[in-house]
Amino acid sequence: MNSKKDEILIFAHNLTWLRKKHGLSKRSMAKRLGIGVESLNKLEQGIIPPRLTANIFFEVRRYFKLTPAQQLTQWLEDET
Repeated sequence: MNSKKDEILIFAHNLTWLRKKHGLSKRSMAKRLGIGVESLNKLEQGIIPPRLTANIFFEVRRYFKLTPAQQLTQWLEDET
């Protein structure tokens, strides 16, 4: 079982990977998620901004059609 810190790092990695895989700029990704670019930058660094709510996790999951396990416990990467 992953610790909360591990889950945040996995989320940050997956968020960055998904954004790049789908060819989204930080600006367009932030807009789709309803957050600012600065908040997205922090999320991609594994920092959860204090004013951000848990809804961001649901928005990411909904937009990219992820399961909770994929979002927080699995390192997403290209299959070769």
